[in-house]
Amino acid sequence: MRAAQITAFGGPEVLRETEVPAPEPLAGQIVMAVETAGVNFAEVLMRQGKMPGLRPPVVPGLEAAGRVAAVGEGVRGFTPGAPVAAFTFSGYAQFAAVDARLAVPLGDFPDTAFAATVPCAAVSGYLMLDHLARLRQGETVLIHGAAGGVGGLAAQIARALGAERVLGTVGRPGKAEYAAGLGYDEVFDRQDFTSAVADLTKGRGVDVVLEMLGGEHVTRSLDALAPGGRVVYFGDPDFASQATVPVQRLRSANHGVLGFSLGGLAWQSPGLWRPAAESVLRLAREGRLQSTVTGAYPLSEASAAHALLESGRSVGKLVLQIPPA
Repeated sequence: MRAAQITAFGGPEVLRETEVPAPEPLAGQIVMAVETAGVNFAEVLMRQGKMPGLRPPVVPGLEAAGRVAAVGEGVRGFTPGAPVAAFTFSGYAQFAAVDARLAVPLGDFPDTAFAATVPCAAVSGYLMLDHLARLRQGETVLIHGAAGGVGGLAAQIARALGAERVLGTVGRPGKAEYAAGLGYDEVFDRQDFTSAVADLTKGRGVDVVLEMLGGEHVTRSLDALAPGGRVVYFGDPDFASQATVPVQRLRSANHGVLGFSLGGLAWQSPGLWRPAAESVLRLAREGRLQSTVTGAYPLSEASAAHALLESGRSVGKLVLQIPPA
């Protein structure tokens, strides 16, 4: 089968289309014929060699949509030929073997490109807001990376879950206009976000922060919290930054700092994934969650998609279109 493979750690040029063996389903797995794969910053970090435990050559790809090609022993609820989306570890390929617990039937869902952004980006937003932060009706949410792959979907999910105000930060001024169209009440530069939050909330602060900047930004996000507020940390530009959290302050302000890794959750608590995916798809069917796909690349140009995402100039979600086998 054809796949985009990380041939060595390095720049986008090391991501090359090549021929690799097609997978067979193990017990508890399905094999999907991939039609569209989401492109995520975590895959850029994989290519750069910043994700522990990976050795090239490896096929990346954390989310995909397509059709069921084969069903492994013990799997129920999936029929060959039926539309499916899944959280994968090798989605940049014509076929991917996935844990059936991390796959969801799509039924008549009409948009395969949108569906390919559900398993990782949208489910991450949903689980962070609903499962970890326990977002409540009427609360205020601040999302860093407002125009990004997770941020654009998370803003809409926050609104659907009952957030009264959704605020966002961006790293480039030109991204604010794009993010504003996704349901944010206010979008501002991340460099001075604590002052902006204080002004907009009259000093109260926000109830939930989705934090993906790392380092000192984690502590600064604590500065933006209202009493009882929660920061959910889900990554940073190189997965290597550290932050010192003042625990006495957490106690006195009733603040919380929570960590989130969808990959970790997929291994530790895979039963949480499908209900979240089903909830996201329901929001999309109800018209409360819109696609944020802004660019589609053929599999042969996966390196170009990585180059754009890595540059920091992209907005929304990028996807790869996978040719049929």
